[in-house]
Amino acid sequence: MRGLILKDFYNMLKNIGPTLVTTICVGLLLMVQGNPSLFVIGFAVAGGGVCSTCLRMDETAGWTKFELIAPVSRTTVVVEKYVLLLLLTITGLIVGGVISYVAGTLTGTLDISKFIMYVSVAFSISLISGSLIIFFLFKFGMIKADFFTVLCYAVPVGIFVAALVVVKKLGLNIMVGSPYMTITYFFPLLALVVSLLTAVATVAVYHKKQF
Repeated sequence: MRGLILKDFYNMLKNIGPTLVTTICVGLLLMVQGNPSLFVIGFAVAGGGVCSTCLRMDETAGWTKFELIAPVSRTTVVVEKYVLLLLLTITGLIVGGVISYVAGTLTGTLDISKFIMYVSVAFSISLISGSLIIFFLFKFGMIKADFFTVLCYAVPVGIFVAALVVVKKLGLNIMVGSPYMTITYFFPLLALVVSLLTAVATVAVYHKKQF
């Protein structure tokens, strides 16, 4: 698995430029709007997106067929992508979190409670969307999976927005009590469960796939 991860990191470094520039531009826009804490969400989601890019590059280069004769199992191939997703998500959280924290401190807009919540939301969205994208890429291939990509991002974002709407309808303050605890601590756990279940489903799909 180590070799597969190194291969994906090498491919990622060659193609991360456009994603990094876009993420920085969005982050700067958020800073100008007075909410630099949201920068961490952009970096975390970008990390998850880069993982799917690595998988697309494998298919374009014909690597997926070569893997069948490589000394690795199909389960290892799938698990490596989810491990990579987790590593990139955590890296995005660290980089984006540091930038958000420093920017918030310098501009005097840093709110620790909101910052922690944004980190949790970023982790959850990146992990859920990335896991779903990986599943659809293994299931349908690069071309057909493009149709589902937007949905993969829309699902976790939709869940978060729906939760906010419900909380506001109930007249609750999202920053205190159960609503805050749910978003900050329950969502990341839910994301890990979804990622694990998706990985199991992806392994099953890939074992049945014929080339």
